[in-house]
Amino acid sequence: MLRLAAGQGGVISINQSMDLGFTSRMRDYRLSSGAWTAIGRLGYRIVPMSDPLSRLKAAVALLPGGVVSHHAAAHILDFSGFAELKPVVTVHTRTTHDFPGVDVRRGHDLRSAHVAVVCGLPTTVAERTLIDLARDLSTHRLVELSQDLIIARRLDVARLEVMVGEVCRRGKPGSAAMREALQLLAAEPAGQSVLERKGRALLSFGMLPEPVHEYPIPWSNRRRFDDAYPDSRLAIEWDSRSWHGRLERIDEDRRRDRECVLHGWRLLRFTWLDVTRNQNDVLHAVRVALRSE
Repeated sequence: MLRLAAGQGGVISINQSMDLGFTSRMRDYRLSSGAWTAIGRLGYRIVPMSDPLSRLKAAVALLPGGVVSHHAAAHILDFSGFAELKPVVTVHTRTTHDFPGVDVRRGHDLRSAHVAVVCGLPTTVAERTLIDLARDLSTHRLVELSQDLIIARRLDVARLEVMVGEVCRRGKPGSAAMREALQLLAAEPAGQSVLERKGRALLSFGMLPEPVHEYPIPWSNRRRFDDAYPDSRLAIEWDSRSWHGRLERIDEDRRRDRECVLHGWRLLRFTWLDVTRNQNDVLHAVRVALRSE
């Protein structure tokens, strides 16, 4: 019994106690003696475990259909910026349960395809977790998180599109931000030449030195950098590909990044989102790179 409870954050359900042979009288005795603590009408805490992970495990064990979600799912799925575990569990809207030390959310649109078992706990998948977080995050932060997960190959944009269609609706908090983020992720920019012009115009606006355009890569003359500062051994690539295209080319990009390091060069990559929305970050990166030559 203790091993079972320890694996569930220190709790057992009423049905589990009955399966273990505890009669109503035996349970009442343990409650009155303080050996057990009742958790509403859900079950009993029999092992004093109160850290965030234990509370999360206990809530999943006792709440009907409980699923780790929102900030807790982001922590378990190792999203950047979610190092602290904040216990959050989603249950169906038909239930009215609360749980001590746990933020219990209610929803009616959580489908089986939105959930996977992670670290032994039913947890919303990356795509659904992003959607749930949208009410609390800016569009920029949603895009940033998505980019990190795409690069790590832990998020599928096509699957995210499907889930947004299933879940996001008028009046649902975060839906507008999630749809805007998805558009930025899935949009195909107008073309490489357009992004290059915008990027070069941005460098000029920031009063940075004009780079050499279409600079032949010294160790591979058949290929070229979009822009380069040869004296500083600094190259710039304006990446206009959509995320679908980037996934297909990511291995080649990383190989080129490694080649630059091996030949004593540094390579900065900037996307359409960087050039159109994060201009200060672009200018800062180039300035710092030029100063640290």
